[in-house]
Amino acid sequence: MVRRETNNKFYEVIKHFDELTSIPLVLNTSFNGPGEPIVETMKDAIDTFIKLDIKYLAIGDFLIEKQNNLANTYHMVQTFEESYTLDFNSDNIENIRLLLHNRYPFIDLMPRNRFQLYSKFVDWVKTGRKTTTIRFKRNGIDYPLRRNMPLSATETFKPAAKEWLVGSIVINQLTIKQFKHLDSDDARRDGFDSLLDLKAVLKEIYHDINEDDFVSIYTIVIGN
Repeated sequence: MVRRETNNKFYEVIKHFDELTSIPLVLNTSFNGPGEPIVETMKDAIDTFIKLDIKYLAIGDFLIEKQNNLANTYHMVQTFEESYTLDFNSDNIENIRLLLHNRYPFIDLMPRNRFQLYSKFVDWVKTGRKTTTIRFKRNGIDYPLRRNMPLSATETFKPAAKEWLVGSIVINQLTIKQFKHLDSDDARRDGFDSLLDLKAVLKEIYHDINEDDFVSIYTIVIGN
């Protein structure tokens, strides 16, 4: 039995299969070639997919399709949902990388061990105007190594700006979105009056950010 609230992705697969075939079930079997062990890694899965007479392979949010039934020709379609949110607690912080890797298997994960914030934004956090900070890494996803991290204030947005330690930040939540999916609620939580203002500042900080790039939205409070 598959329930929507415990495994929405598989629930939707079976639901759509039922709509197409009037058969409300799918058969699960091992994924391996003749005389080979079950696949364990993405490389194993793709290698087996290429060798066998299989047209489609789904891995996380990717759908891989063979083209013209040629074993060495395929392309991938990304089917990301608009956002992915992880609540932080003492039990799951060590598993953040694994959870993100399972969700975005083909995207580099780039760890963070401290935060820098423009000094005005530090004041916004302290007064409660700003409850999130948005980070971007080219060709990857920014993620935290710890829940509590050092916080430095900076004079400007520039990478080499003068900075000074002002305390620490505690992360309560991490949300991954593509830049194009940021909305007015994200802008408000980040302390801005409009989505236009938020995106303008992010483009000033990250000059090479594109609509399809991923951003990491950290829900934060000032540490003790």
